[in-house]
Amino acid sequence: MARRIGRRLFLQGAGGVVLGLPVLASLEPRGFAGGPTGPKRFLAVLSCSGQINKQWYPIHTPPGYQLTDAVFAGQGNCPNRPCKQEGTTFLNKSLPEDSRYKYAALTDFKTDTGISTILNESLNPFLEKMTLLRGVDFLSTVGHSGGSSYLGNYSDSTSASVQAACAPTATIDEVMAYSDKVYPQQAAMRALHFSCGWQDAGSATNYGIPGGPVELVNGYQDPLTVWQKLFMDLMPDTGTPKVDPNLSFLNAVYEDYHRLAKSPRLGAHDLQLLDRHIGFLSDIESRIKGFHPAECTPPGEPPSINAWHLLTDPDQLAKAMGLMIDLSVAAVICDLTRVVTIHVTNALQDGDGTWQTSLHNSADVPSDWHHYAHDAFGSASSMDNLVALNRWITTEVYARLLAQLDVPEGIDGSTFLDNSLVVWGNELSLSHYNITMPTVLAGGLRGSVKTNRYIDYCDWQNGEGNPIEHGILIPGLPHNRFLVTCMQAMGLTPADYEQGGVPGYASQEIVDPPNGWDSTWWDLPHIGDPLPGVLTP
Repeated sequence: MARRIGRRLFLQGAGGVVLGLPVLASLEPRGFAGGPTGPKRFLAVLSCSGQINKQWYPIHTPPGYQLTDAVFAGQGNCPNRPCKQEGTTFLNKSLPEDSRYKYAALTDFKTDTGISTILNESLNPFLEKMTLLRGVDFLSTVGHSGGSSYLGNYSDSTSASVQAACAPTATIDEVMAYSDKVYPQQAAMRALHFSCGWQDAGSATNYGIPGGPVELVNGYQDPLTVWQKLFMDLMPDTGTPKVDPNLSFLNAVYEDYHRLAKSPRLGAHDLQLLDRHIGFLSDIESRIKGFHPAECTPPGEPPSINAWHLLTDPDQLAKAMGLMIDLSVAAVICDLTRVVTIHVTNALQDGDGTWQTSLHNSADVPSDWHHYAHDAFGSASSMDNLVALNRWITTEVYARLLAQLDVPEGIDGSTFLDNSLVVWGNELSLSHYNITMPTVLAGGLRGSVKTNRYIDYCDWQNGEGNPIEHGILIPGLPHNRFLVTCMQAMGLTPADYEQGGVPGYASQEIVDPPNGWDSTWWDLPHIGDPLPGVLTP
């Protein structure tokens, strides 16, 4: 004989379980990935020749802030110049996680022209979703590289001593690409690598084989090739209206409750409880009906544009870069890949009044990107062109990427940007050193990363400033910890990337540090830990 469920037990069960549930994951349509448990994505923009601190970091003083010039006036024993006065804004609030390091709300520095010369107004709409890092140092003076040093392959260096000391290492994007934490199921493309200028993708891989040989990755340089691989055979949306399966679930529950509401045995208290739950259902239904996620729409066939370094037409270069970004975002939205790198070694500048291409060439060819970086403090024209190059990347590459990702994904209100980590890093820092590597992040990776933060790991109180031509170098924390931070944010654990029982990731050799710095300044005992203040508990 069937067991009869009592009225009160049914109400308690329905109210406490059925209505207490969020929209069921098993009923989610393809592409629905809101909340903390959907896919995470990692995208990296890589550029060349470093940044000048006073251009990359804030140099204005909102209420409550001072420049380093005022904070450290008269301090230090550096010959003929101050040790720590270099014109950027000093942060004065200690990180709760580690009081040695300082932080601020990134939006504190928002102005009509952006937070800095390079991080300009095109990023203003995203500041609450961004994190700016200062004081992230390579342990070895890598110098120039093919770009993969920033993502962990420090052996990719022009320095013979670094090449000899630092073992080739798969970059973190490729570690993610071969992780079943990132791809529980087979991916259409484990990692999408674009390069504009050099062929190097800023990436190195061992194809997921621990201890296997590492080789540099070449990036796609023609958008058409990527379209043919990923989208040519993908059927376009027919435009047929789709009924969200979650609504079918709600309709079934509505029917049960309306039936129950007609029962003559239903008391006033239970009817109140029932009405409350129906109101809760109505709210969920309204959210579902009002939710319009970005659809997987295969992009149209692009023209063939080879972005190899011989591409000198500014219009064609801008078009090629735009298509690379468009295809990257489409591949992410369609969940064809969750790992993307875009290596920019050919960019546009208009410092002389007209748009021109500028290839980065380490042979220092006159009027190229590398030449501008060397000549910037001896030539106003070179400085203007160097600034223009980096501002173009800010606006036309990084901000464009963020804007296209900042479209609805989850019913919780999250966007693809909220559920991704989008990094912009450089192969070099100030004056061709590898100290204080320029680093900015965007996206919260489903709540894994704290946002609206500017964090400074420089040891301003104890570290001895090393004056150089355009500023100062002060030790911070190992870049290795940035690599760990990114991988842990993507859901990997130390067991997924550590090798030989050594904490952390990538080479920890110290080769040619500035002025023979004492390695204890880098807090090496914690090299296996993520950077403080970035990840949520």
